[in-house]
Amino acid sequence: MTARNMKQQTFFGPFAAVMLALAAPGWAREPLGSVADLAKLERQVSDVAAKVMPSTVALVADQVGASGSGVVVSEDGLILTAAHVVQGVEELQVVFPDGKEATGKVLGANFSKDIAMVKIMGGGKWPAVARGESKPLQAGDWVFALGHSAGFDPARTPPVRFGRVVSKGPGNFLTTDCTLIGGDSGGPLFDLSGKIVGINSSIGMSRMNNNHAGVDGFRDDWARLMAGEQWGKLSMNPFANPEKPVLGVGMGQDGRGGGVSVASVTPRSPAAVAGVKPGDIVVAFEGERLKDGRELLIQLAKRQPGDRIKLGLQRDGETREVSVTLARYDELYANGARGMNFDLPELDSGLGDIPLLRPEERRETERQAQELYDATRPLVRAASDSTVWVWTGRREPVALGVVVGDGRQVLTKWSEVVRGRGTAQVVDATGATRSAKITGVYEDEDLALLSFEGEPLKPVQWSADASPGIGRFLVAASPDGKPAGFGVVSVNERNLRESDQAFLGIAAQPVSKGTGARVEQVEPSSGAAAAGLKAGDVILKIDDRPLSGLRELRSALTGKVPGNEVALRIARNGREETLRVKLANRPELPQFTNPRLRQMEQMGGAISRVRGAFPSAIQTDMQVEPEQCGAPVVDLDGKVIGLLAARADRTRSFIIPAADIVAMLKRPAGDPLVAKVRTPKEMEPMPQAMAGGEGEPPAFAPRGHALPMDGEGADRLRRHFHDMQRLMERMREEMDALEQR
Repeated sequence: MTARNMKQQTFFGPFAAVMLALAAPGWAREPLGSVADLAKLERQVSDVAAKVMPSTVALVADQVGASGSGVVVSEDGLILTAAHVVQGVEELQVVFPDGKEATGKVLGANFSKDIAMVKIMGGGKWPAVARGESKPLQAGDWVFALGHSAGFDPARTPPVRFGRVVSKGPGNFLTTDCTLIGGDSGGPLFDLSGKIVGINSSIGMSRMNNNHAGVDGFRDDWARLMAGEQWGKLSMNPFANPEKPVLGVGMGQDGRGGGVSVASVTPRSPAAVAGVKPGDIVVAFEGERLKDGRELLIQLAKRQPGDRIKLGLQRDGETREVSVTLARYDELYANGARGMNFDLPELDSGLGDIPLLRPEERRETERQAQELYDATRPLVRAASDSTVWVWTGRREPVALGVVVGDGRQVLTKWSEVVRGRGTAQVVDATGATRSAKITGVYEDEDLALLSFEGEPLKPVQWSADASPGIGRFLVAASPDGKPAGFGVVSVNERNLRESDQAFLGIAAQPVSKGTGARVEQVEPSSGAAAAGLKAGDVILKIDDRPLSGLRELRSALTGKVPGNEVALRIARNGREETLRVKLANRPELPQFTNPRLRQMEQMGGAISRVRGAFPSAIQTDMQVEPEQCGAPVVDLDGKVIGLLAARADRTRSFIIPAADIVAMLKRPAGDPLVAKVRTPKEMEPMPQAMAGGEGEPPAFAPRGHALPMDGEGADRLRRHFHDMQRLMERMREEMDALEQR
């Protein structure tokens, strides 16, 4: 799935999948019976993530304004990615996590498997990782995903998403609970030895439904991909895939006692060769009894062409077993004949939101979830004593809160509490209820300070340690002593406020044309203008760092703060010189909202009303609900390392670090009577009726404006908002090019 362009596909029936543009399973089978087991697993994840991070690249097609991800698998620059990332593109910019750019040539692609290759052009020794195997993976195997979520961002590394295999998906696909979103497409799925086992492909509505193309698909098609061949059909429907495995039979009615009857057998098909005949009843698949055609379909979809399987048949009252070698649909029916195969137009909701989830897979993932829950529960015991539910007159809590100060103050989520009606109340684990009032607000952190009278509660003990690094495990506490969420540190602590980022004051060409970044425009009132930088100059270095292009310039500015001075080595009219530029604060612009990315952000559950622009935040993949924000978060030592501040989207939650909370509480809180809820400055999508036809860019409308929907007036308004959309896109592109994050 690309960051801007998303394709929506269907597995079948109600299951929707959106294209996202281990070493041995023994790693995963180790039990999680104790905190020590968790600590061992944590070390594996954090160590391996650090090693493979440099090889996870963004793939940017500037000419079409889209981006995905990929992973480098050879030192000479061979990249594995998803086929839908390279569709319709011959060259792309390859951007490494540090911003270094190179040009990549698209090689081959198998759209049926959603796999493709890209080769970095020119010389160079690039950071590379090894390929593992995907076929041996089973439900419960630990894995983690990387990718440039929502596109390349110089202010952060590719976020880590940790989880396990949930299901062996259809054909070559795997399903995990490593949450993905637009921009992750083509990124790698790793086992705990650091080998690639899959490529990010698509998502479903559930956070548990994240699909990856198995890496073994590359091994089977390697020669064709390297030769630049492109073939297949992009579809996440396993029953429309031309490379699907088939028996070569048409199915009749389900049997009353189980199984399904064979209505016809295709001549020279695997079933015909094995001796299957019309009238037979298929009652078992690989020794497992079949209730109906649905179960047979699920079993078949999880196999590969060439697999040899055993079918149990009933014929004339006798049971027999036959061996069948599955064929590829497009090879068996190459002459245009249509195989009847198994028809399953819709599955009921009994399988949940994960396609082709088998009962044994469900049992394993549920057992493993319980094991993880039991192992983490002791970690939150102390923090839970300092955690409360916050009510505001509704039938259920609006947030969690953490006890601070002398035990009569509670810190909680401001934007959720202020929406409630009635008197605020805090409820502890015993059910004791205390009326409270809002006595202060910290707007930047979106936190409110509640005060109550009476018996104090136990104040939380904040950790004095530095914020945990990438790959560290985190657990959120709830008042009842149960874990409210589990996740890893996806991105190190960083400032999320654009206005705090350093601003150079130039727009540069988005596509690298060689060494450096060519200046297209200079903001008149900026530090760049004051230093004498001009349009047409090429920035070769920032301080002592050579630049490969625009994105590396942006990366080089990350970590700088307004007021810093940088040295720019530039080329002008064939001569080089050095300019010193004082950086300013980045100006804020309204956020242009990509409606497709927004849709993906909310797939899998509700998100917080205020979910970003915090002065300091740790990003985690923790799966929580908005009403759980305000909870304390602990590490594997049980230390409270921060406060859960927001559920941002299906892949991200934000935690305000403990040190920042302690510093914040030393500041005077704002007056709740004048405090405002800080909402994102973004343009919202217009109603669908105004969005135009298929393929037309959606129009946008500002909040609170009525839209005339009749005749010429609607057409004029549609054109007006289309122009506004393009203007906002251009403004955002220019600001992003003003390389300053």
